[in-house]
Amino acid sequence: MRQGFTLVEALVTIGIMMVMAGVLLAYNRSSEGQLAFTVSQAKLVGALTRAKSFALQKYAGGLATSDACAFGVHLDTTAVPIKAIIFQDLPRAGEGCVDDSGIPTFSRKYDGSGETVETVTFDGRVVINPPVTPGDGDVVFEAPYLKMYLDNAPSMTARFTARLVNGGVAQDFVTVGPGGDITAQ
Repeated sequence: MRQGFTLVEALVTIGIMMVMAGVLLAYNRSSEGQLAFTVSQAKLVGALTRAKSFALQKYAGGLATSDACAFGVHLDTTAVPIKAIIFQDLPRAGEGCVDDSGIPTFSRKYDGSGETVETVTFDGRVVINPPVTPGDGDVVFEAPYLKMYLDNAPSMTARFTARLVNGGVAQDFVTVGPGGDITAQ
C-alpha cells in the first residue's frame, strides 16, 4: 500500500486551484467596477436631490439668507475625477429674481465659483456624461413648481449616461423627470 500523493496528482491539484483563484480574482475586479458605478450613481442622485431640496426650502422661506433664485447641478467633466457642483443661481447684481416686466434676471446655468454651494467628487473609474451635448448640461430647479431647466431651456427630462473608464457601453445612469422626479436606472 502506498502513502502520500504522486507528483502528477499534486501538480493537477495545484493547477486546479490556480485556475479557480484566477476566476475568483477576475470576478472580484469586475465587481469592484460595478461597485464604483453604483456609488457614483448614488452620489449623483444625492446631488440632484440636494439641489431640488434647496429650491423647495428657498421657496418655503427656509433659506432666508440666500439670494438664490433657483438651485441646480453642474457636471464638471473637465475635472479629474469628475465633479458635480451644486450651485445657487443668483440674480444680476442689485436686482431681484425677476425685473419689472417679469423677465428672470438669473441665467439658469452655472456661472462660476461664486455660486457654488457644495461639490461632490465621483470615482475616477466612472465617466459620467451630461444630459445635453454640446453644452454644460446644467440641471436647474426653480420653485415653487420645480420647473426644470436644462442649459437655460425648459425641459421635461434630463438623462445622464455613464460608463466605466476601462470600457463598457454608456448606459442610462440617472434620469430627472417632470416635477423633479429623480430615478436611477
